[in-house]
Amino acid sequence: MVRAHKRSLSHLLLVHEVAFLFLVAVTGLLTGLSAYLWQKTSAASVRINNSIYLSEQLRGEL
Repeated sequence: MVRAHKRSLSHLLLVHEVAFLFLVAVTGLLTGLSAYLWQKTSAASVRINNSIYLSEQLRGEL
Protein backbone atom coordinates (compact mmCIF):
# COMPACT_ATOMS: atom_id res chain seq x y z
CA MET A 1 0.00 0.00 0.00
CA VAL A 2 2.87 2.38 0.73
CA ARG A 3 4.34 1.68 -2.69
CA ALA A 4 1.06 2.53 -4.45
CA HIS A 5 0.88 5.76 -2.46
CA LYS A 6 4.40 6.77 -3.56
CA ARG A 7 3.62 5.97 -7.16
CA SER A 8 0.47 8.04 -6.92
CA LEU A 9 2.37 11.02 -5.51
CA SER A 10 5.03 10.67 -8.20
CA HIS A 11 2.34 10.60 -10.86
CA LEU A 12 0.66 13.65 -9.34
CA LEU A 13 3.98 15.51 -9.30
CA LEU A 14 4.62 14.58 -12.94
CA VAL A 15 1.16 15.82 -13.96
CA HIS A 16 1.76 19.04 -12.03
CA GLU A 17 5.12 19.63 -13.74
CA VAL A 18 3.72 18.94 -17.21
CA ALA A 19 0.79 21.28 -16.57
CA PHE A 20 3.18 23.98 -15.35
CA LEU A 21 5.38 23.64 -18.44
CA PHE A 22 2.28 23.77 -20.63
CA LEU A 23 1.16 27.00 -18.95
CA VAL A 24 4.62 28.52 -19.37
CA ALA A 25 4.58 27.61 -23.08
CA VAL A 26 1.08 29.05 -23.57
CA THR A 27 2.10 32.24 -21.78
CA GLY A 28 5.15 32.56 -24.02
CA LEU A 29 3.05 32.06 -27.15
CA LEU A 30 0.50 34.64 -26.03
CA THR A 31 3.28 37.11 -25.23
CA GLY A 32 4.80 36.61 -28.67
CA LEU A 33 1.41 37.01 -30.35
CA SER A 34 0.76 40.17 -28.37
CA ALA A 35 4.12 41.65 -29.39
CA TYR A 36 3.49 40.75 -33.04
CA LEU A 37 0.04 42.34 -33.05
CA TRP A 38 1.36 45.43 -31.25
CA GLN A 39 4.08 45.82 -33.90
CA LYS A 40 1.56 45.50 -36.72
CA THR A 41 -0.78 48.02 -35.09
CA SER A 42 2.09 50.42 -34.49
CA ALA A 43 3.17 50.19 -38.13
CA ALA A 44 -0.38 50.89 -39.28
CA SER A 45 -0.58 53.88 -36.94
CA VAL A 46 2.66 55.30 -38.33
CA ARG A 47 1.39 54.81 -41.88
CA ILE A 48 -1.91 56.59 -41.08
CA ASN A 49 -0.13 59.47 -39.34
CA ASN A 50 2.20 59.83 -42.33
CA SER A 51 -0.78 59.97 -44.69
CA ILE A 52 -2.42 62.65 -42.54
CA TYR A 53 0.81 64.65 -42.47
CA LEU A 54 1.21 64.43 -46.25
CA SER A 55 -2.39 65.46 -46.85
CA GLU A 56 -1.90 68.48 -44.57
CA GLN A 57 1.26 69.40 -46.45
CA LEU A 58 -0.54 69.11 -49.78
CA ARG A 59 -3.42 71.18 -48.48
CA GLY A 60 -1.00 73.88 -47.34
CA GLU A 61 0.59 74.06 -50.78
CA LEU A 62 -2.76 74.63 -52.50
